[in-house]
Amino acid sequence: MSKIIPVFIIGVLVLSGLGVAAFTPNVSLKSPMIMKNESTSILFPSQPTQQEKDGFVSLEMSGTTTQLLDANKPVLPIYVKTYEVPFGSTDIQVTCNVQDISTMTLVKEIIPAYIAPLSKMSERTTCEKDPSVYGSGAFYPNTWYSYDLGAGRNENTQEVIFVKVVCYPVRYSPLNNLIMYAGGFTIKVKYGVPTTQPKTLGASYDLVIIAPSDFSSALQPLVEHKTSHGIETNLVMLEEIYANTEGRDQAEKIKYFIKNALEEFGITYVMLVGSYDQLPIRYSQLRDNRPPYYEAQFVSDLYYADIYNGTGGFDNWDPDGDGAYAEWPVSWSKGEDIDLYPDVYVGRLACRNINAVKIMVDKIIAYEENTYEAPWFETMVVVGGDTFNDSYYGDDTNYYEGEEATAKALEIMEGFTPVKVWASNRDTGGLVPIPRDILKAINPGCGFLYFCGHGSSKRWDTLWPEDFEGDRARGFRLFNMLFLSNGYKAPVLMIGGCHNSQFNVSYDCFGWYFVNKKGGGAIASIGCTGYGVDGVCDWYNDGIPDCIQYYDGYFETSFFQKYMDGYDILGETFGQTITGYLQTFWIEGQPWPRFDTKEVESRVLLGDPSLKIGGYP
Repeated sequence: MSKIIPVFIIGVLVLSGLGVAAFTPNVSLKSPMIMKNESTSILFPSQPTQQEKDGFVSLEMSGTTTQLLDANKPVLPIYVKTYEVPFGSTDIQVTCNVQDISTMTLVKEIIPAYIAPLSKMSERTTCEKDPSVYGSGAFYPNTWYSYDLGAGRNENTQEVIFVKVVCYPVRYSPLNNLIMYAGGFTIKVKYGVPTTQPKTLGASYDLVIIAPSDFSSALQPLVEHKTSHGIETNLVMLEEIYANTEGRDQAEKIKYFIKNALEEFGITYVMLVGSYDQLPIRYSQLRDNRPPYYEAQFVSDLYYADIYNGTGGFDNWDPDGDGAYAEWPVSWSKGEDIDLYPDVYVGRLACRNINAVKIMVDKIIAYEENTYEAPWFETMVVVGGDTFNDSYYGDDTNYYEGEEATAKALEIMEGFTPVKVWASNRDTGGLVPIPRDILKAINPGCGFLYFCGHGSSKRWDTLWPEDFEGDRARGFRLFNMLFLSNGYKAPVLMIGGCHNSQFNVSYDCFGWYFVNKKGGGAIASIGCTGYGVDGVCDWYNDGIPDCIQYYDGYFETSFFQKYMDGYDILGETFGQTITGYLQTFWIEGQPWPRFDTKEVESRVLLGDPSLKIGGYP
């Protein structure tokens, strides 16, 4: 104990005192700048092709990267390119010159996108069309390109400015049944790079743990453990932050403190310790629960990770100052411009009391000390079924979304022994998603666990194949977790489903109960604090299941891809999954589209962000 007390005391006095100084910019605008240029030429080798289906056409174009998806608006091919420029760069200019514009008459209207929360999906026979687009002769989108700036950590965990350029090679005039399309683009990015870099103090830390003072003694063994493995760790009390840091409320004081610690001590990871009523939460707010959004607000711990905006300033998530954070569309508002890219990697231990803290400290230490090269770690358990009614898609795709997504994850996790707990096994033999079989799969131990289906804060479930008139498969509930007996053979848990990680409830939610289970459960979980998102018809993608192409399924399987790419620190793996998602999908200027925004805002890591996945040698 004698070694850790001085570090702790110094950390509180020095780090907490940074609150007032945090309002100065990182880079002086008077610093000498060097102007730099980057350019890219893009060619599309052929004209768009039309495919007729159910009274509409879908368009494909070789050389594009993804699709323009906005609820009830035309689905169009787009090209997305992201540049990285040094953090602190100024006067960032983007131009995009279009080449070889041609026109084409369509045989039918272009299919609109149908997007909805997972739990609100139902059988449908017609597509809804946004009259503001389909009733107009104007070309949609109204420009050939758009771009956005965002500050975050790149694949080498360096802080940079992302310049994301979206080219729209196809623009559609519905009333004229006409498209304009481009043969290519030339993108040019110009920016000024500062010749000097901001100075930091001599000391440095990797991890800051923020917790109420009541948890201090229980967290000390974790501080010592982390430090012994080269993760320089500082434990800071909430009360000290509140007393010494400026901000409009407690949550903003914590965020300013994180900003100070990042700038002065170079931190990478932030562990928040405390339930929603002990360590403040921030809501992403809609103030309107009309379709297609359905819920007026949901918790987002991404607020604490997204420190800077695209110009390097503090991103308070409330640029209009009305007290509604990350506000999104209502009839009188188009939404707020927020950055979303994580600048630090944040995880939360949603502990309600000191006993819960002791359980987590014990599990984390045991996991990192004993998991390396353990045979059980090389097993991956997946649980899924038939998430949606096939007739919803309007054709005979007949695939089982939960099984498709988990099969993709198994394909990515090459070398892991698969254990498939699938609803389709009811007909072919094997484990099925009922409590007995789920426990049977988990209790021997596994390195990763992936549920994909429907959920709530109290349960996860799925459906039997093509059995939408009958009961659900029974799934897994909080009560069933009492029988988890895998001990320290604890997996990293990915949960695909609505509200499974909604921890702002009076009981331990599904995702946190799984993690805080003594004698078993998971070492950490990733899940949604609100509705999950899905809903693009399969035939937009030429037969490729949407459940792994967009929204929830894409995000969830991307996490496993990041791990296989070499990211083995949990918070970094999670944070890079968010960054990769934001760099892949569409924006239309500012703000971000609601569902892409919600995909990253509603994801929460309940666990240690500095966790070494698979343990230390």
